[in-house]
Amino acid sequence: MPVKAKNALLYPLYWAFQVGSFLTGLLPPPVGYWLMQRAGDAAYWLWPLRRRITAENFARVLQRSPQDQEVRRLVRASWRNYGCYLYEVARFPHLSKEQILQRVIVHNGENLQSALAHGKGV
Repeated sequence: MPVKAKNALLYPLYWAFQVGSFLTGLLPPPVGYWLMQRAGDAAYWLWPLRRRITAENFARVLQRSPQDQEVRRLVRASWRNYGCYLYEVARFPHLSKEQILQRVIVHNGENLQSALAHGKGV
């Protein structure tokens, strides 16, 4: 085990992810997605600095005020979506090879085949 990996055992986020990943293996996906959307809502309300930064970023892209109702709606939706993304990442170790292949779409497969032919970590 590399030194960095050993040090990772000391970090609470590492353990939080390990516990979360374990739990995602026990939950049916609809329940996991629902729970992580609620976690996204909680993060939205409990992390005002990041909520403000997210609103400023969306406002810039949409050319609206950060207080605009549509901006605020999109910011909250993005936090919910991020919760779902975290659920999917944590669930990944529990998927079979077949389940993974059902979810992956390869574009420009010839590039992948060429990289695989070199046998260097693809």
